[in-house]
Amino acid sequence: MPRQPQLRRLVLAVILYLVLYSLAAFLDLSTTMIALSRSGAHEGNSFVSNGQSYLPARALIVNLAGAVVMTACVIFSVNHAQQVETKWLDHPVASFGKIYLNPWSAGAIGVSPLHMLSMAIAFLAMRVVAAATICSSTFMDLPRSEHSSPEWRDIRLSSSLLPS
Repeated sequence: MPRQPQLRRLVLAVILYLVLYSLAAFLDLSTTMIALSRSGAHEGNSFVSNGQSYLPARALIVNLAGAVVMTACVIFSVNHAQQVETKWLDHPVASFGKIYLNPWSAGAIGVSPLHMLSMAIAFLAMRVVAAATICSSTFMDLPRSEHSSPEWRDIRLSSSLLPS
């Protein structure tokens, strides 16, 4: 592939990933801050708290480090996309049965770009799911007014519905 289109593709992939990473991180961090504003809530991640309080500056540093690592995975994937073997593109789930230690080795380079891209995308999905989980657990417990619409239902399972 000529160098110019490959560079353009790389820059586009990096910009797109960083935008999506920034959105996912914003959702995750902002819902964490909202959840921590409730009484009795605490941060369980020891990297971003000192035991008593949440440290937003440290959380930002951890997120920046994550952005660097995950963007490196995207760069690796784009740079080595042409080396991915067709059998793994035809059956991407089956590719996760291939175990290797060195993604740059000759035996792994046919599948590792697919795995690196999958990891970067899954990390974004994980951040969005974490934000949604925090958001739903935070807002489901808010008191409802007597004027709430009848369509609003408490979707949490009661303990009587769970098997004993």
